[in-house]
Parts: sequence; structure tokens; C-alpha cells
Amino acid sequence: MANKTMFILVDTGSSHSFVSSHFFNMVSLPTVPMPQQKVKLANGEWLHTTRKVPNLQWFIQGHTFQHDMIVLDMLPYDAIRGYDWLKENSPMQYSWLAKTLQFTQKGKPVTIKGITSSNIPVTHISAKQLYKSSQGNDI
Repeated sequence: MANKTMFILVDTGSSHSFVSSHFFNMVSLPTVPMPQQKVKLANGEWLHTTRKVPNLQWFIQGHTFQHDMIVLDMLPYDAIRGYDWLKENSPMQYSWLAKTLQFTQKGKPVTIKGITSSNIPVTHISAKQLYKSSQGNDI
């Protein structure tokens, strides 16, 4: 698979980690079926999914991770790292001000730094998706 840039949200309120169906289709990731799962989004909308990418390998700021990712129709993020990933890498130290997460992986310190500029890449979404996001206070 060719390297692609992912726009990732670390979400302490998400029970699982997800990869967007848009990103999934763009890079043709192999999936395995899973029992149908209902997922409630922050805006109150419910989505259904039946696919996951097992052991998706991803790289961030010089560090490699591998984690199961559930495929979900979501924008604008390419991936969401949820509680399952956070728990796996606990304990963590974080600074909301500096936008950093620090933890240990395989005995080595890891620091991940979030986007600090206001030049965040924008993904096109439909007017309907924008309206639903605004109703859920997602923006």
C-alpha cells in the first residue's frame, strides 16, 4: 500500500477506533467481516458497519502502530483513535495547551504532537453532512 496522509482525531469519548470508508476506498485496504455494529456519532446520528481492517499499520511522527480499525462512513476525519487505542497505550501524559500525548511503546518513549496551525486540511462534505454536524455541535 502506498503511503497516504491521514487526518486523525484522538477522541476520548469514542469507544472504538475507526477508519473512514472514504480513506479505506482510496487506499484499497483489505477488510474482514464483523457482526453488524451500530455506532452513535457525536451528533446523535446512528451508522451501521459490518467491516473492519485487522491490524492496520499506520505511522505518525516517526512511530509505527498497528491496530484494528472499524470501517465507518465519517467525515472529515480519515481515522478516529478511540478508547480502545488509548487504553492499549496507557498510561499517557497529555498537554491540551501543547497538543501533545506522551506514552511508552515497547519500552521507548513516544510523543505525538497535534496540529498547531490553523491551516487544517479541509475535506469536502455535502450540505446534508454539514447540517447534521452543525446540529450535533461537531463543528
